[in-house]
Amino acid sequence: MKPKIDDEFLIKELVSFVTRRDNPEDTYYVGLTDQPSAFVASHDIPKQSDDWICGRASSKPVARKIKNTLINLGCDHRCSDEQKRTNKYVYVYRKSAVTIP
Repeated sequence: MKPKIDDEFLIKELVSFVTRRDNPEDTYYVGLTDQPSAFVASHDIPKQSDDWICGRASSKPVARKIKNTLINLGCDHRCSDEQKRTNKYVYVYRKSAVTIP
């Protein structure tokens, strides 16, 4: 039996990640992926960093809704072909001089 995915908990965790620190919301980047292990490398996030979080939503539409919630909060993002994939993972990281973007 698969564990139940709690979308409301995921939203609270991601919003808390962005708002609990003293950084402006626009210093965070939000994205969607179908490969949660790949986004760290693709954005050049330092491997030892704790400045990122990733969680699985119950569906692609819910993942987009969560991303939009974080965009409305002020997080940076990019539009890409992510809508064409089955992205259920939402990730957020704090941008730095070494991350892309």
